[in-house]
Amino acid sequence: MKIHWSSKSLKKKVEKYAKSNRTTKKRMASIRAAETFCDLEPVSAGKAHFLQGTLAGCFAIDIAERRNTKRLICEPHRPYEKNKNGQFIKQSIQEIKILKIVDDYH
Repeated sequence: MKIHWSSKSLKKKVEKYAKSNRTTKKRMASIRAAETFCDLEPVSAGKAHFLQGTLAGCFAIDIAERRNTKRLICEPHRPYEKNKNGQFIKQSIQEIKILKIVDDYH
């Protein structure tokens, strides 16, 4: 999967975090190896899930273990398709834009 970044500083921050966190390193490799959004949905690949509310249209990917949960907030990057109800067709998402990294929001 092709990854786009909202800023160079975010990319450096995530890469630095991945150097010190084995789970994050593994998840970033999973993202790069994924063909579509569907490949990121299993727990072992980051449990990608779409968000609601103010982050509607975005999705989160877990990048750290349970006791130190961090998530990437991402959005599909064009080209992608939506169904007649305006929902993303997950198989069509082959590129993402990483917007930010956040601590657990639950």
